[in-house]
Amino acid sequence: MKSRLPGFRIAPVVMAISLAASALAASGETLQTSSVESRVLLGFDVPDAALAGFLPEGWKSVPFPKGPLAGADCVVSLVDRELEKGADGKPLDPPKSQSIGMLTLASNGGPPRVMVFRVYSSKPGEGAYGNSVQADTSFERMMRVDDSGAQKKSLAWRTVQADGGAFEVSLDFAPGMAAWVSEEVKPFSSVDPENYRIYRYDRLIELLSSTPLGKPLSGDVSVSVSIAELAEMFDGSESLVAIMDVPVYVLDVFLP
Repeated sequence: MKSRLPGFRIAPVVMAISLAASALAASGETLQTSSVESRVLLGFDVPDAALAGFLPEGWKSVPFPKGPLAGADCVVSLVDRELEKGADGKPLDPPKSQSIGMLTLASNGGPPRVMVFRVYSSKPGEGAYGNSVQADTSFERMMRVDDSGAQKKSLAWRTVQADGGAFEVSLDFAPGMAAWVSEEVKPFSSVDPENYRIYRYDRLIELLSSTPLGKPLSGDVSVSVSIAELAEMFDGSESLVAIMDVPVYVLDVFLP
């Protein structure tokens, strides 16, 4: 699948999700890890039937109801983890890693939950959500500033599984004004829908494009997916709803 957005200049757009990374954990919570990362978020509207196979029995995906992701039901997060530490403050082994996290809103009749349904990680093992598979990532992230001070950013990302299936993204854009914000979110696992982590984070984030908000990308994007288990999800009928750049992401992860 390849999808492209035409490049146009747009006014700076701000979008925020926030959390005080230094906030104390509530009673009973246990700090697991802390990390400093960068991310690029891609929101897609994909076929419902393709998502169903990744969710627990009785659960269904729910599109984001409003905001820049309105109508999207699959968020793909390209994560470059620069430093990850354990609860003791010591760097993990390895301290650096790359991953693609895939999540949706899901409901079994109650309020929707953020549900992580697949992770492709440079780390071995099933990961915190029990649904991680190992994959190698190569990427290049660049920023160019000309004599006039005009800026351009670009990202070339390629995550490849052992069988050769790949998730590839090429993105270039003229950055605008980003916002520094904080929030807390509780991502649940698709393997065990009662298993969740508490994410508290600060991040610098810029909304690059959003179809529901009528904001086009000031640049170009290309996405190509050849991972076998994602073939029905990215069969050419999907649409790219929104893109967000998160050059700085400071995260604390707690167990409840």
